[in-house]
Amino acid sequence: MTIGKIIGAGLILMSGASFAQDDDKNLVQNGGFETLDGRLKKAGQIEVAKHWISPTGMKADLFSASVKDPVSTPKNYMGGEEPAEGDNYAGIRAYSYNDKMVRTYIQTELLGPLKKDMQYCVSFKVSLSERSKYSSNNLAAHLSKKPLETEEKISLLVEDVENKHSKNKVFDAVFNWETVCHIFKADGGEKFLTIGNFDTNKKTKYGKMKKPKNISGTQTYDAYYFIDDVQVFLLDSAAECNCEKEDLTKDEVETIYVSTVISKRELKTPELLEASTVYFASNKYDLTMAAKQGLDNLAARMLEDQSIKLVVHGHTDKKETEAGMENPLLKYTAQKRADAAIKYLESKGVDKSRLTKELHGDKNPADTADTGIGHAKNRRVEFTLQ
Repeated sequence: MTIGKIIGAGLILMSGASFAQDDDKNLVQNGGFETLDGRLKKAGQIEVAKHWISPTGMKADLFSASVKDPVSTPKNYMGGEEPAEGDNYAGIRAYSYNDKMVRTYIQTELLGPLKKDMQYCVSFKVSLSERSKYSSNNLAAHLSKKPLETEEKISLLVEDVENKHSKNKVFDAVFNWETVCHIFKADGGEKFLTIGNFDTNKKTKYGKMKKPKNISGTQTYDAYYFIDDVQVFLLDSAAECNCEKEDLTKDEVETIYVSTVISKRELKTPELLEASTVYFASNKYDLTMAAKQGLDNLAARMLEDQSIKLVVHGHTDKKETEAGMENPLLKYTAQKRADAAIKYLESKGVDKSRLTKELHGDKNPADTADTGIGHAKNRRVEFTLQ
């Protein structure tokens, strides 16, 4: 595969923590990809998101809750993730092993040019797709006075990139969103922002990902990332951006674990039950969009096969159990989670006589690791046959 070079002053923006955002200052138009201009039907349609394009002939993706597979949210052809904000997000290929697949990029024109010597906070959120066989570093936002444009299906390189984060970490989290962030001092006149990987494969570090247990289909030989919440705003002080703060560890990230199956219709009932496990945020019992879509599949199977009767198991993590001992309002979280799942299945036509409930608290953990991900896997509702 031929890699094209676009030479110019560049900026690579690396991982950092999140920050408070004043929406009035955001110079990125439609940074959450929420406003659509056209009809989204398939992969490669980032241009349907107003103000966004692909700068090369290899088109990036747009995903939206307003459409069905393969480009819906939270479930889609590359895996699944709840949007960081709103209902939509973009998707790009940042790396592929031995350059077997061409990278993709997204680009937008800012509301106005950046001012010389002024400092700006530039950030976007990323989440690695479940179908990716690899993960990579060098995720970046390139700011330029002129757009990067080519009709060729090539990867873009920018020479002499500046201001990489000291860690230049490999982004391998598939369970939630991580923030790529940097404070940028403008040369003046920069008005185009392009997101992707602008380094050669030789200069890119990568990791190899295990295929998630409940995902169907083969892995793709790339590092494919969902992108959301893109921001560029003028700083009154560096503290507003907070990019120098150490990255949050996975233990510190508040997350809802996502277990993805691309096509649950093809699963046999025991596998479907396992794939329909519902996960929750800490001390919460609200059903996410992903949870509801999983329960929709489960309800459809139960309506097709009237012999299926289920036990609905409510679980908490260890910290939630401890919180319930101190706060009576949190004491019945496992019960409320099971009730929420049962109520939703009933709303889809499943008779309540076919559903029984068992509560376990933290006594039957799915993961015994005392980590953020371990706790997230334990905040769940599971289903077994009666």
